[in-house]
Amino acid sequence: MTAAALPPDLAHLIQRLAEREDGLALFDEALLESAAVILGVHPLLLDDARTFFRGDERRELLIAEIDRARARPTRPARVRRAAPVPPADADALLQEASRHPLGLEFFQRGSPEAVAIEFGVHPFLVFQARQKLARGKP
Repeated sequence: MTAAALPPDLAHLIQRLAEREDGLALFDEALLESAAVILGVHPLLLDDARTFFRGDERRELLIAEIDRARARPTRPARVRRAAPVPPADADALLQEASRHPLGLEFFQRGSPEAVAIEFGVHPFLVFQARQKLARGKP
């Protein structure tokens, strides 16, 4: 298979992988839902891509496509911003979740690991905040 024959959703995933220094490691080693949240793709797409790129020949294609995407001159340079300060307690986490673009629904229904990664906190803090929210104390 050639790079030109890749479906658009795989091409998008490759672009997302190329935008991160740790993109290939996320693809290979991270938990499925966690990697999907970090990369901003659907977990099923990532799972299908992991299956598709199995084997030496397809693995070489993946690496070549990531390298090609990184070398494209039209790709905007990444600006590294200062890391946001993560919420320190359950109340702060709930406030952050209520303002977050994914909203409280993601906070309540997303996997604890994915929510923790998105907010930069430990999953135990997610559980604590969810319990507080369930008790009606947002």
